[in-house]
Amino acid sequence: MATALEGGKETSLGGRGILKYLEITGDRLEISDRTALLFPIGLLILWLPITALLGWLTGWFGLMRRYPDNKDQALVSPRLLSGTIGGIQVLNLGACPSGLRVAMTRLFGPFLRPFLVPWCEVSAAPSSFLFLPMIKLTFGTSDRPALWIYARTWDQLLERAPAAAPHPQSLPQFTNQDLLKGLAVQWMIMTALPASFFYFSPSPPDLSVGACIGVPALLVGCAQIIRYRALRRSP
Repeated sequence: MATALEGGKETSLGGRGILKYLEITGDRLEISDRTALLFPIGLLILWLPITALLGWLTGWFGLMRRYPDNKDQALVSPRLLSGTIGGIQVLNLGACPSGLRVAMTRLFGPFLRPFLVPWCEVSAAPSSFLFLPMIKLTFGTSDRPALWIYARTWDQLLERAPAAAPHPQSLPQFTNQDLLKGLAVQWMIMTALPASFFYFSPSPPDLSVGACIGVPALLVGCAQIIRYRALRRSP
C-alpha cells in the first residue's frame, strides 16, 4: 500500500489518492522549475538597465565617446585592486604606448566599453579615498569623472609606461606608514559598527562585550592585513 506524509504523519493512499498525490507533486515540481528558470532571466533583465544607468551617472559613456579604444597592446595590466571611478571598482587598467586604457569586466558592465586616454591628457594629483592615500587621475581639462588608484597600482603602471606618461615627481611620496594609518582607521570604523549593532540591538545575542568587539575586530583585522600586504609599495 502506498503512503504519503500529511501533517507529519504517514497516511495510506488508495488508487485515486495516489493519482491525486502525483498530480499535486507534479504541479509543485513544475512551479519550482519555472521559478528556477525565471529567476536568472529576471535578474538579467534587471541588471542590464542598472549597468546602463551606472555608465551614465559615472560619466563612463562620455569618456567612451571622447577617448575611443584602439588595438594598442598593453605593456602592463595590474589586476589587483586597480582603482575606482564613480563607485565602479571592477576595473582593468593597462599602460599602453599611446595612453592609459580603462576597462571593466564585461560581465559587470556589458555596455561599458573600454576607453584609452592619451598620456598627454592624463593628470595625476595626490588624494585620498576612504582614508587611504591614493593618486587621483583626471582626463583632459575636466575634473570629473576622476579615477582613483592606489599608489602601488600607479607604480606598476609607470614601470612600463612610456616617457610621455605623467611621472609625478613633485607629488608627495606616499609611504607604507600612510597606508597603514588609513587601514587602521578603516579597521576601527568597521569594527565599531557591527560591535555597536550587536551590543545595542533590541534583542542582543548572548555574547559578552568582549565577544561583541573581539569577533569583528579579529575578522576585519585579518582582512586589513591581507589588503596591506597587497597594497604596500615596494621599497
